[in-house]
Amino acid sequence: MVLIFNHVSVCNIILQGPLFLVKWDGYNKQDCTWEPESHIPANVIQDFLTPPVGVARLRTASEIFECAILKRLSSKQTHISVNFDLDIFRHVFETDKSVLLSAESDLEKLNLCPNWFYKA
Repeated sequence: MVLIFNHVSVCNIILQGPLFLVKWDGYNKQDCTWEPESHIPANVIQDFLTPPVGVARLRTASEIFECAILKRLSSKQTHISVNFDLDIFRHVFETDKSVLLSAESDLEKLNLCPNWFYKA
C-alpha cells in the first residue's frame, strides 16, 4: 500500500527533531499522523517551510497594505507599519530590513488594485 501526501499543516519540534502533521490523500483529518522529516519528500517540506509566493498570497498582501494606507490617511499618524509574511516581504522588497517607500517603483511587485494611485 502506498500512501500519498495531501499536505503538511503543522511542525512540532521535539528533542529528536521536527515532526510534521501530515494529511494523507483519501483519509479524513482525524487520520493525520505526526511524521519525522525523513518520512516526507524534500519538496513537500520545502513548500511547507517556504510556501510559493503566488498570485493569491500577493493579492492578500496588497489588500493588507492598501488597508493600512487607508487607515493612515484617516488618522493623524505620520508613519505606518505593515506586517507581511517574511517570504512575501522578501519577494516584494528584496530585503529583510525595514523599508521606507519613496517611489512608485517600490510597489511594483505588490500588485495593487487598478484604481490605486501613488504620487511622490
